[in-house]
Amino acid sequence: MAFCALVALGGQVLPVGGAAVANAAHPSQFRLYPVVKAPVGASQGYLIHVEWFASVFGGDRFSPNMAAVEETAATYAVYARYTVLEPGVDGVGRLRVEAMVLDADTLRPLAMPIWQGVLRLPPSEQAWEGDNYPDWALGRLPLDWLHRWITSPQEAPATPLSPKDWWWAGAHIGDHYHFGTFAGMRGKLDLVGEYRELLRPEVNAPPSALIYETFRGEFEETGPQPAPPPVCDAGASGRTGENALWNEDCLMNVLWESPPVALHAEGVNSIMLVQDDFPWSGSGSVTLDMVFAPVDAPRKTLELTVNAVRYSAPFRQPEVESLTPGIRVAALSNDAWSGLIDGLPSRAPARVYSFWGREGDRAWITMDSRRFVPYLVLMDADWNSIAESYTFDATSRAEVFTTLPYTGMYYVQATASDGWWVLGEYEIALELGPSVDRGPRSRDPGWVSPWDTWGADPDSVWDNWSAD
Repeated sequence: MAFCALVALGGQVLPVGGAAVANAAHPSQFRLYPVVKAPVGASQGYLIHVEWFASVFGGDRFSPNMAAVEETAATYAVYARYTVLEPGVDGVGRLRVEAMVLDADTLRPLAMPIWQGVLRLPPSEQAWEGDNYPDWALGRLPLDWLHRWITSPQEAPATPLSPKDWWWAGAHIGDHYHFGTFAGMRGKLDLVGEYRELLRPEVNAPPSALIYETFRGEFEETGPQPAPPPVCDAGASGRTGENALWNEDCLMNVLWESPPVALHAEGVNSIMLVQDDFPWSGSGSVTLDMVFAPVDAPRKTLELTVNAVRYSAPFRQPEVESLTPGIRVAALSNDAWSGLIDGLPSRAPARVYSFWGREGDRAWITMDSRRFVPYLVLMDADWNSIAESYTFDATSRAEVFTTLPYTGMYYVQATASDGWWVLGEYEIALELGPSVDRGPRSRDPGWVSPWDTWGADPDSVWDNWSAD
């Protein structure tokens, strides 16, 4: 893998014999577990980059609205800090984890809350204490890479490893942490690991053992396959304006929620272990080639790459401001949050507001700017999107109007839909109450959002769908 090659080439390879090895500062032998050997109270931050690339082949057979090959790519980043806690009552090591999601390009915090949890270390089978697994809008980022990044404790060599030592392990797919979502498939995963070399990745870095492993497997599903929803036939996707919904409810049902009938997997993992400390870094990549039922369904390839490196920047986010009824003037700036649009990074700055609302009240939020295309997101107490303005192109106003579903705290993200470098002033206004309705501040009293017209056709298969 490219990351591993760069580390090995850029680092100073240490001798594994003679006086250098005898010196405790230059250990040559490592046990794979425990991965973290730092004392209680020790803390270390990591910048974790996640990249994934998905290709769908033959989608035109499933829907005439798709091309023969559809490709999607995304890059995410997260800053996570791990602190060693006292072992649990069972003696298992524990780490407190604090994490915030970042824009991968600017490394500014995304408009999402800081996540906290307790990670249990091997040989514990349960990774997260209290089953408190991070589940952000961006998906599950691998904050548990220190739990089982490489060979499991049960498969690890029993004796300390020296450079050039290697091992082999095999597991049924349902028993392997990399492929837990495919439990029940028949097949086997083969893994080969190696202690490649002892090196110093940077001038002042501690000696690190580069542990490297490759794996591959072939699997197939022997049980019955769930059928797509009845509406998911090619003819249902032909109406103008319904393709996006059809892709979400039908195509995504097959490609993301249904298990494949056959799967080929291969990948590499590496970790740089430090004798009495946190690991220096880690990386991994996996490629999954999946075949689905029915026979004419598309074929999908998913490539996932993860890199984790030590990172010591301050752990903080911008402030959340109070939003009260009325109009206020504010500005987007380079020290703001980084925004989200429909759950994905917008590559634009954002400000985040909070307000208290009552169940059944109506909230009408507007955002006006002549400097950029404004965009609004109304979020619940967990920062999950409730409603978005869906404003793009040369629009000077964004609006969100909804009935509040509960009594409690709400958050509002004010951002832009036209890029990071669109800075400047805007007006934001909130109206809140049981009788609030769109009034003279609406951009056009007769304007109706395209998202409000889904299902206007009485014959539409989407007439029960609501954007709210």
